[in-house]
Amino acid sequence: MEDNNVFEESQNKEVVEVSSDYIPKKKAIIICVSVLLILALIAGAGVGGYFFGKRNSLDENMPLMAEAYEAFKKYYYKDINWEEFQVYATAAMMTQVDDYTGMYLNAEVEATKAYGFSYNESGINEHIIYYVMKDSPAATTKATYHYSDLQLNNKETVTDDVYIEEGDKIYAISMVSPTAIALLGSDPIIVQGMEKSKFKDLLAADENAIFYIIKSNGDDTYNNDLYTFRLEKEWLSSKTTEYYTAEEIGDTTGTTALLKFRSFSGSAIKDFHAACETFVESGATNLILDLRGNGGGNATILSYVAGCLLNGADDTSLPLLKLNYNAGYGIFRTTYFSTDFKGTYGDKEYETINLPSVVNNFKLVVLCDSQTASSSEALIGALMYYNDIKIVGGKTYGKGVAQTIVEIGDGKYYLNITNGTYYIPTKGEDGKICWDVTIHGVGITPDSENKISKSYRPLVNDLYIKRGLELITA
Repeated sequence: MEDNNVFEESQNKEVVEVSSDYIPKKKAIIICVSVLLILALIAGAGVGGYFFGKRNSLDENMPLMAEAYEAFKKYYYKDINWEEFQVYATAAMMTQVDDYTGMYLNAEVEATKAYGFSYNESGINEHIIYYVMKDSPAATTKATYHYSDLQLNNKETVTDDVYIEEGDKIYAISMVSPTAIALLGSDPIIVQGMEKSKFKDLLAADENAIFYIIKSNGDDTYNNDLYTFRLEKEWLSSKTTEYYTAEEIGDTTGTTALLKFRSFSGSAIKDFHAACETFVESGATNLILDLRGNGGGNATILSYVAGCLLNGADDTSLPLLKLNYNAGYGIFRTTYFSTDFKGTYGDKEYETINLPSVVNNFKLVVLCDSQTASSSEALIGALMYYNDIKIVGGKTYGKGVAQTIVEIGDGKYYLNITNGTYYIPTKGEDGKICWDVTIHGVGITPDSENKISKSYRPLVNDLYIKRGLELITA
């Protein structure tokens, strides 16, 4: 079992999931039949129960599947590409088990294929807040969006409480490139109520399109005379960590910085190390760690980041979490993950910068939401135990299971199989460390006075950050 992969989220791997998004329409009939067979398999599994120790053949363990296959092969009215059929049938079977188990194509195989413009038009249209700042999750595979200048439409005065809030929707798109203007004109194109396919075509026509967000009247209607915000596309940074100064987040004491940590993947060790260096050099003593939208990732990176933040991790390797996993055929084993003193990215090694030991009077507050998951939740659990931190925001996602990777098909595919549950440290009745709490399906919930349900932009109006500042500067 690869310890450094147990918390790896599928979206952080350089592979593409075998899903309907990547399957040509002509294969739809194959997929539909595959799913029917899988449903039959699940029904059989419900009757037969769970088998951990069985090493019997497919026919012996899943007779219903074999029977359905024979009947389908005998009576189906069209020729079937059986190689494709087994791929999609296997993928469908894996995805029926839980939200994390699945079958994927190897990155090298997928790299030979070319796909068109990809865009999450539903996400940006319905939840614009997540795509406003440059530190937000990407709305496309190539670019992200950030809040730009406030513009006035027929308004004589400007007030300080004008901001974009969650639920504000895109009103129009303005074409920028000469090619797009020649095709579609220069006037803003109203997108409210527009079909998603047409919306997607507009974006593909102009990679540099500028969006206009109109503040709503409170009843899903819009008024052109209200304040207008620009949303511009910029090329997505590969950095996993962004550092914001006290001035940028509205801290009048000048003692607090915000570190936006997006993912435990890629260049995270290098980026987090650089952010810690900047924090120490700035002379700040308070840190707000923003884990909103961080869905987790690599456990090795988790060990490094925790080594930078946990009290006492400067000279001692501290246990972060306990993992109870199936080593094979129902033989369960337990392992512990601990903080590291160094981490590696590329050919370079980075020593941890343990902030509690190098910054006098170091204080830490963590921001979280419903998309804070997996390794992020493990980090929060460890910080609550060792640092006794406060968290601000909403209940976290609740992913407390780990996956192992198994290659099949001569390395052409791999299976991401859920095979373990992890537990966070808590204080027992005797005051000693206890390992009986899992956050899976439960998540971690802030205290009632620290619950925030809505974000605002720009950052100085963000209620999460405002509450974090209240706690950390009190």
